[in-house]
Amino acid sequence: MAQVVNLKVGQSAKVIGEVKFLSTPEAGIHIGELVVIRGPVEIGEGTTIKDCAYIGPNTMIGKNCLIGPHAVIGDTTYRDVAMKFDPDDVYTENKPVMTVLGDNTVIGANTTLKEGTYLEDNSIVLNGGTDIETKIGG
Repeated sequence: MAQVVNLKVGQSAKVIGEVKFLSTPEAGIHIGELVVIRGPVEIGEGTTIKDCAYIGPNTMIGKNCLIGPHAVIGDTTYRDVAMKFDPDDVYTENKPVMTVLGDNTVIGANTTLKEGTYLEDNSIVLNGGTDIETKIGG
């Protein structure tokens, strides 16, 4: 396994599961205090994740992104849900869905992005992003 360079992780941060930190000597990754990252997750070089953020599984964060404090990324969708449509019941399947943040994306403080969100490069989502679940261009 290659050594990760230029990675700063807050002492109280938790990294659970497989997390790939793609930092370089020129562009590090900074993870704040009380951040929880639950893999599998991939984080691009130059990215900063501020204090108390949560990054759910099956998330890919591009290069030079900023995740604000208390942001929640992915892992917020109710899966395995039964819905009644006469005359049939419809069941969602319990399949993981990838959440993708393109390069140079900014996610504001206290913003929640649902699992399966796809943000193109240069996207900006500020507080109130709780209903963001589709493709957004920057």
